[in-house]
Amino acid sequence: MKIVMQSPYRDKKLLVFLLGLLIAVIFLLPFIIRDGGHLFLWNDFNHQQIPFYITAHEAVRSGSFLWSRTTDLGANFIGSYSFYLLGSPFFWLTVPFPVEWISYLMGPLLILKFSCGGLTGYLFIRRFVRNKYNAVIGGLLYTFSGFCITSMFFNHFQEAVIFFPLLLIALDKLMIEGKKGWFMGAVFVNAIVNYFFFIGSMIFTLIYLIVRCKTGGYKMTWTKFWTGSIEVLLGCLLSAFLLIPSALVLLGNDRTEEGIGLLSGLIYLKTPGNYLSIVSGFFFPPEIQGQMVFFKGSSPWASIGGWLPLFGLTGIVAFWTIKEKRFQFIKWLLIISTIIAFIPFLNSMFYLFRSEYYARWFYMPILIMCLGTAIALERSRRWRYSIKVILGLTAIIALVTAFIPSQTLAGWQFGFYDYLKQDRFISMVVIALICLFLLWFLFKIRASKKWQKYFYQFTLSILSLVIGLHGIYFIFVGKKYTNSLDAAGFIVPNLLEHKIQLPDSNGQLERIDSENKHFNLAFYWDKSSITTFHSIISNSVHPLYESIGAKRAMVSNLSGKQYAFPAFLSVKWYFNSTEEPNVHMTEKMMLKRNQKIVNKVPPLPGFSFYEKQLDYNIFINDNYVPFGFVYDNYIDEEAYFNELMPQQRDKALLKGLVLTKEQINKYDSILKPLPLETMKDSSYSAFVKDVENRRTVTGTAFERNNKGFSLKINLPKENLVFLSVPYDAGWTATVNGRPAPIEQVQIGLMAVKGEAGINEISFSYFPPGLKVGLLISGGALIVSGIYLLGIRRIRTKFKKISKDY
Repeated sequence: MKIVMQSPYRDKKLLVFLLGLLIAVIFLLPFIIRDGGHLFLWNDFNHQQIPFYITAHEAVRSGSFLWSRTTDLGANFIGSYSFYLLGSPFFWLTVPFPVEWISYLMGPLLILKFSCGGLTGYLFIRRFVRNKYNAVIGGLLYTFSGFCITSMFFNHFQEAVIFFPLLLIALDKLMIEGKKGWFMGAVFVNAIVNYFFFIGSMIFTLIYLIVRCKTGGYKMTWTKFWTGSIEVLLGCLLSAFLLIPSALVLLGNDRTEEGIGLLSGLIYLKTPGNYLSIVSGFFFPPEIQGQMVFFKGSSPWASIGGWLPLFGLTGIVAFWTIKEKRFQFIKWLLIISTIIAFIPFLNSMFYLFRSEYYARWFYMPILIMCLGTAIALERSRRWRYSIKVILGLTAIIALVTAFIPSQTLAGWQFGFYDYLKQDRFISMVVIALICLFLLWFLFKIRASKKWQKYFYQFTLSILSLVIGLHGIYFIFVGKKYTNSLDAAGFIVPNLLEHKIQLPDSNGQLERIDSENKHFNLAFYWDKSSITTFHSIISNSVHPLYESIGAKRAMVSNLSGKQYAFPAFLSVKWYFNSTEEPNVHMTEKMMLKRNQKIVNKVPPLPGFSFYEKQLDYNIFINDNYVPFGFVYDNYIDEEAYFNELMPQQRDKALLKGLVLTKEQINKYDSILKPLPLETMKDSSYSAFVKDVENRRTVTGTAFERNNKGFSLKINLPKENLVFLSVPYDAGWTATVNGRPAPIEQVQIGLMAVKGEAGINEISFSYFPPGLKVGLLISGGALIVSGIYLLGIRRIRTKFKKISKDY
């Protein structure tokens, strides 16, 4: 690759942007071509990012962006998708295009994201170096770091990487140059792009502020303190239209409620391998998440990765030899970041002190590492020494990993714990060593008077080549070991080009279920599914799943013991795939699964084979109960939990309506208590009889609209109509045109009271907090305008006074 060199002191924004674009094309284009113009990676990218983009794209274009009918049993659209894509400018770039283009746009969008990450990294680093080629190198190292490569399949992580440097740039402008408004804008952008990463970004920015003040980089005054505080507040208030609805959903999510314990806050008890994985993650190329190679007992989905392509940690060792006081803040930031990474409680502060380990804030200290590397390129003469140090440490870690004792089924062994992964281990060590050799070669060039002037040409060329080739290797191995090499061969014909054809629903809601490997079919087929792979769904669903012994973390996981639950939730269809099983399966598991598929074995009692379409076996629920039905009896909520075992409760949910004491007092005139012996009868014959009873009076003319849904039901007497939709404060209901109170029943679902005769029931949804958020954001916009105009007038006035004098 020939790079025409310009003056090292001229700005290089266009160069770093185009280089980032070119490098990303190098390692993504072969797979885009192989997948027929689409881009399919593995895991979350295929199962979440693509269908989520499709769902959100259709919702925005159709105006159905308040309530998502295809997300699990139904969910707050803003609360569910603001974490993934709703605030991302890259998502909004797709909106003008037809929905059929989404899978074709995923590749170009990811290429653009890598390029933009290099640009913002460069914009931060260039403030500290004279030779802008060093900033170009730093920007490329940042956007193609081990963290970004290993997290590539988490498509929405890239936005956090892109916009984080703007916070530090804006803070520098405020504290050093006295420029106001920039920090407010950076806070606003980071908050709306991804509120969850925004929390960690602001914590690190505060650490950055304190360290720079302590090391003399910033001179704090009361004026700057209050100006910065006001701009943080205004930036947050401007984003209130997205933050408040999201926060209300997030705060009630079970995944944020499990706090960190005292001892587990000091050491990694459950995952001791984290210590070694953190260290190796900065010396070696990134691992495929969920397919860990180096150390057993580490968190498989933590996004541990800090390797800088070609340079590794050599730049940091070289930087440490620089004694200039003005760069001491970098050393302190890296020391503090290291301490935080190794102490669980401190690490968890970036994630609301959750117990589950994540390293998804590592891109922040990585930016500082890239800054240190760029400064070392400009000022350090100890690079050969640094290469020797890192070479020695790399060899030690590789040997420890290769011969570490581990416990197996046969007992303790000395040597590599998983022999099936030796090839990847060896390749990662070889790549790290080759990079060190190439780096040694580059600094031989820099030491040569004849070739010194070509140093940056060679460095950028070799760096681009290393990133590109490693990217190709990483994606190939990732697709291979996650059984995704031919993802296009399944996803394109079965989900994108063709749709499953089912009989007309005749005005009824017919939910679907599927094997866990194909959880998000609903997003492609415009159906409601009880098997949804999604981090953020309606909070009221979680206690319902927990009550029947099926705690829902990321995806619902029903067993054969919970065969009544699909009928209770109006599930009519079940799908399992005839494609090859997952590579994680043992030979015995594969054989058992294949026998079920070939013999068309029903997934749960009460299902029977319907037909085969595309690459799916379709089963029909013989015990399907149409959506919207009534009960004759109620179950006291206390009795539901105290008298029944978890495996009995899904059957009980079809016998009676679970009510609180207050609701029983309110509706005891229309519902009778269910006898205890009937409630405890969990036989299959009793289940079939309960299904028949629930089918006697059900809803008809079910329709979905942009605000919610409606249906009709003919009641023989006044009764509560049960609707298996998550209860949420955003719902309002009318019965025959009159407002009706909504009751939370069945441990988190909804019911309204209907009259004898035909009832037209309509539900409308408006996200809680959205109206308040819009008002706050509108007010903040006015105040921000006044603030910025006031600053401009003050500056103009002072300039005029200075000119007069």
